[in-house]
Amino acid sequence: MLYFIENNMTDYFLIYEILGEVGIFQNKFQRDVSSSLKQISSAIHSINNNLERINSKLNYQNLVLTYNTIQLHNIKKSLKH
Repeated sequence: MLYFIENNMTDYFLIYEILGEVGIFQNKFQRDVSSSLKQISSAIHSINNNLERINSKLNYQNLVLTYNTIQLHNIKKSLKH
């Protein structure tokens, strides 16, 4: 009889561990923290996308300013001669 009880407890712990890994036994606090972290991750992702767009616009603006500076330098150089 003891063998069956020990064998069932082994099966129980195996099943409990598998179910625990998929989050069956999470309490309200754990679910709230998980939800909050997902919201924070989403907000960070949104901020990252906005920063990438700003970076792209700044790179374009730097390119235009560099081109304008070179043109201005060439104009000044041609006026001196």
